[in-house]
Amino acid sequence: MFIEISETNRRTGRTPIKIAMHEIHKNINETNKNGIHWDETYTKQNMSSASGAPFVVEFLDEDMDMVGGHGDLRVDEDGKPYFENSTVVGTIEQATVETINVNGSDTLVLMSSGYLYEQRYPKFVNWLRDISKTQSIRGSVEIGGKHPNNNISYDGEYSREYRVPKEFDYTGMAILFTETPADDNAILVEVNQLNKSKEEKTLSETNNEKLEEKINKINELNNELNTKSTKIDELQVEVNTKQEELNSAIQELKEKRESLESQEQELNELREFKKEVTQKQLISKLEAELSSYSDEEKSIAKDKIEKFSEDPTEDKIKNIVNEINSEIAKNLIEKRKDKKQKEEKIESNSINDLFGVVDDISNDVKSIEDLY
Repeated sequence: MFIEISETNRRTGRTPIKIAMHEIHKNINETNKNGIHWDETYTKQNMSSASGAPFVVEFLDEDMDMVGGHGDLRVDEDGKPYFENSTVVGTIEQATVETINVNGSDTLVLMSSGYLYEQRYPKFVNWLRDISKTQSIRGSVEIGGKHPNNNISYDGEYSREYRVPKEFDYTGMAILFTETPADDNAILVEVNQLNKSKEEKTLSETNNEKLEEKINKINELNNELNTKSTKIDELQVEVNTKQEELNSAIQELKEKRESLESQEQELNELREFKKEVTQKQLISKLEAELSSYSDEEKSIAKDKIEKFSEDPTEDKIKNIVNEINSEIAKNLIEKRKDKKQKEEKIESNSINDLFGVVDDISNDVKSIEDLY
């Protein structure tokens, strides 16, 4: 990966190191994997800006020994990029144009010389010393616009397939291990081997053990992941089965609810029909009960009779009939009472008349002889 950025200069450290920053192309048509053609003249004009730029890494874990790539890139609102998890592990002191042997071929490169912070990152420096004996450690250069410009100036038109940086600053050099660099010729040349302790004689063995341990840990995690993935698949099948059962139960419940609603509707219709029939029967029964009464007698309960059809009941029939009968009985008693009183009055008058005649006769008789 090739990142063109700006970086704050930093300087410190005491473990000497040299890294080829990039190849300088002799053929005008040559480029690196990112389409950049490094011109020797422009490289020499700008290489002084590498002084003070950092060596950076992306640590793979909290042990801070093995490294990966540039780190995660974030770009702010002003277009400035930041490597959030990139760690500064050293400082470039100077950069020079040199010819080195790369894979048996003489190659013109820009060489950086500087220091690593071994006192702060001892595991990393020891790992780098050891791994460089058997494997090629490569790097990736980072450049940015020359202050105060944010943009790099190119010779000719800009193209992702071919471009020639003209005015720029070298802002950093990333040391890579797991990430593929844009320039295969950006390699680690040497790490100072002086002042090694006796413990470093077994460093290769120690690192191999650590690497094997990490590989075993990765394999263990992969196996655990596969086991959990299988378990997840089994649980997913179980979930799908349960979901199908749930959907079936919901459908069955829905059908039963629809059936109950249909039955409830039929029942309501039957209730309404029964109510109509019962009302007609009650109305007919009331008419039959009232058939033996005269219109005058029925007028006693006229209001109740007229409202009866609105809500007919057995109790209302009884109330109507009882009301009429009570009134009729009351009238009969009244009539009998009146008749008796009249009869008693007549009888009383007859007795009075009889005694009145006797009184008249007694008044006319003066002696016994007057009777004869």
